[in-house]
Amino acid sequence: MGSLNAFTQQRNIPVPALAWPFANELWNVPEGGFGWNLSPEEDPFSSSHSLPQRKAQAKRQPQPSYILIVEDNVADVALLRESLNEHGVGFEVVVMTDGEKAVRFFDEVEAGTAPCPALVVLDLNLPKVAGSEVLQRIRESRLCSDVPVAIFSSSDAVTDRQQAAKLGANQYIRKPSNLDDFLKVGGALKKLLKTN
Repeated sequence: MGSLNAFTQQRNIPVPALAWPFANELWNVPEGGFGWNLSPEEDPFSSSHSLPQRKAQAKRQPQPSYILIVEDNVADVALLRESLNEHGVGFEVVVMTDGEKAVRFFDEVEAGTAPCPALVVLDLNLPKVAGSEVLQRIRESRLCSDVPVAIFSSSDAVTDRQQAAKLGANQYIRKPSNLDDFLKVGGALKKLLKTN
């Protein structure tokens, strides 16, 4: 599997764009990509720690500080960013343009190379792997199963809404057709962040 750097290189997003506020405290960036900056003594998953010590360490992990948008339409991504800014959502935004990259990304998260996102905004109609399969992968995750997921789709079909709810989506947002309504989406996403 590639590292988070591999994902950013595929999307031409510089690594500094993914620098979370706690980056200097927990992460180092070796040549091969992101890795934990913990000594064996500090590693909560080290076999030398008892279960209570591991739980205590896990509670001190930082809160997620980025939003993952899985969307192949560049214009929709730009409008989502603007809408989040309009509502004062100060999280970093990471974008993936197809479902296959998103599934591989969550495999990497499971391997400990990145923290879970605070929120996932997910299109259903994605290249390579459908959004419904990405949602299923998120809900099967050991680490990220409780991350709020907002489906963001041009479809208003009842079957799509029902399937999304069945797979565990927290909200279903139909893509707006005008700018004013699009700018309101950030407010709905902000509420999902507050309930996380």
